[in-house]
Amino acid sequence: MNANIVDHIGSKVTVWTKDGNAAENRTLHTVDEFGVVISNYQGKQTFIPWIQVKYIDYPEQTSGDTCVSG
Repeated sequence: MNANIVDHIGSKVTVWTKDGNAAENRTLHTVDEFGVVISNYQGKQTFIPWIQVKYIDYPEQTSGDTCVSG
C-alpha cells in the first residue's frame, strides 16, 4: 500500500478493479490494511478489499500520482 494514499482521504479518486471496472470521481473515506472505503454512485459508503483493487488514481492531481496495489 502506498503511504501517500492516506493524504487523499476526503478527496476524489478513481478506483480501478482487477475485473476492469472503475469507480470514478468517488470520495475516499478510509484506508487500512484490508482495503478502501469510497462513496458509491448513490453517495453511500462502499468497501473495496485490496485483493480487488488494480490501482487508484487521484484525478485532481496533474502529476499523474497513482497508487498501485499488487
